[in-house]
Amino acid sequence: MAGVRAYVEGESTWSKNQKDAVFHLRNYALTQDPRDYERFERAIAVPLGDHRARVELGTATPDLAVVRAGFVAGRIHADDIDEMIMLYRRFGTVSYMADAIAIWAEADRYLLKLRHTGGILHARIRAGETAPAALARELTRIAVLNDRLTPIEEAFSATLGHGVRTLRRHLVLVIDGSAVVLVLLGILISWRVLSRIHDGEERYRRLLETASDAIIVTDDATGHIVDANQRAGMLLGVPFASLVGIDPRTFVHESSATGASAHVQRADGARTPVDVTVSTTIVAGRRVSQSILRDVTERERAAAARRAAAAALEKSFAEVERARHLSEERAFALARQTVELDAARQAAVESVRVKSEFVATMSHELRTPLNVILGYVDILQDGGVGAVTGDQEDLLRRVHQSALHLLELIDATLAIGRLDAERESVHALPVDVGALFAEVVTSLESLVPAGVVLQASETLGRLRPLLDRVKLETIVRNLVGNALKFTDTGTVSLAMRPAGDAVVLEIKDTGIGLRDHEVPVIFEMFRQCDGSTTRRYGGVGLGLHIVKRYVALLGGTVAVTSTHGVGTTFTVRLPLVVDAVDDDADEDVETVLAS
Repeated sequence: MAGVRAYVEGESTWSKNQKDAVFHLRNYALTQDPRDYERFERAIAVPLGDHRARVELGTATPDLAVVRAGFVAGRIHADDIDEMIMLYRRFGTVSYMADAIAIWAEADRYLLKLRHTGGILHARIRAGETAPAALARELTRIAVLNDRLTPIEEAFSATLGHGVRTLRRHLVLVIDGSAVVLVLLGILISWRVLSRIHDGEERYRRLLETASDAIIVTDDATGHIVDANQRAGMLLGVPFASLVGIDPRTFVHESSATGASAHVQRADGARTPVDVTVSTTIVAGRRVSQSILRDVTERERAAAARRAAAAALEKSFAEVERARHLSEERAFALARQTVELDAARQAAVESVRVKSEFVATMSHELRTPLNVILGYVDILQDGGVGAVTGDQEDLLRRVHQSALHLLELIDATLAIGRLDAERESVHALPVDVGALFAEVVTSLESLVPAGVVLQASETLGRLRPLLDRVKLETIVRNLVGNALKFTDTGTVSLAMRPAGDAVVLEIKDTGIGLRDHEVPVIFEMFRQCDGSTTRRYGGVGLGLHIVKRYVALLGGTVAVTSTHGVGTTFTVRLPLVVDAVDDDADEDVETVLAS
């Protein structure tokens, strides 16, 4: 209720300063005096402080320092802030409090609009727009916002007032009910106490006899025993009835050698450690002291065992500490090794990067003179410097083929360098697969052995899949060239067909095939199925490696099936993305995919 009262008082301050802000803003529109605008800002800062506190309280983990600063800016008394925070966080979902918070949030929306409108009015006046007609829109908006805020402010106080009245009624009912319950409970307790007084001595005697500890009752006036239970007789080694009239100090002595508070001297001379608890009470109208003697022999034995265990545990802790120090030393050594290994790894990465850059640079430098050689060979073959004989033609053809082979190796090296440096990108365009196949077949005619038929087909129809034409041509050329290299007779077939959301490229040959242990390694760099210096087939083992990496770059997969002595089939699956076919289109749309 104190928190609700603080919210009501805060609403009064909120409303007063909101009205003051409207008043000063209107004066500012009439006088254009900057001091009126400063008064407006000071007035509106009060409800804005409450706004900041409410917004922060509405978060999952509010910063209470921000909330307190907001309430202080809202001129809430410091003694009320913690109660307001508690009320919001613990009872914010109660109906009347939730309604009040919703009204508060609605009022803040109009308050922010009022501040925004004031800023616009201030900007216009500073810009020299001081004519009433120029400021009429802002003044009208200020009046509308003020009219809308008034009933919201009244609704906030009315909602909290209704909640307080409801809470007061509930509290009155609870207090009245509690008073009735307490009165009835008092009557019941009094009745039970009176009823127990009558059998108090009997119960006392029964408790005395059934107690598990020895009990001795001593008259304070004489210092002699007036009563004892059987447990006391057993502890002292004499009949308990014979204890009456004896001074207990004859057999109960203070103890300093053990952890017990005292010890008893039994009739047979044995000493037993005991804990003694003394209380004073009234029995049969006389003041007596009731001493409870508890045999702590087992406890003393357990304490001795604990002390021995503690000593052993302390020794174990020392050994564990030594092991921990040893583990720390090993951990430090391992950390040093880790740092050294990381440095070595960084050096290796840098070495690979430098190697890739060197290979790319050297391959590029080799292309230039090689292209010159190919150009001069083409001129000589075409008779550009005179007629050539048959032997010269054969030599020029061999030079041309060797230069082309070397150029392919350089291109492959460049491709590997770009792939390793992650500088290879994909340029997807609609590809006419039939035309591409025709170009590849024409360019590879010179490599087709005499007893081999090279076939190409595609069943895509008018489909133009969006693919990187250069990389697709490289894939096809390398796979077909590989098939021709290992096929002496029969056929090498090249085909592409649609398959659901993919296109499937198949290259089949009737060549020498692969053994089972050769299949897993054919896509590795620089790997040849015949790696000897006398092998029959040429190549350095880059073509299939580039095929695999280009297929992965295009988002596809490549697989191989082969039977030794029968033939090999390479199957490439690429995603099928189709561009609309238009015979009259003037341009294609290029999609660039990052590698």
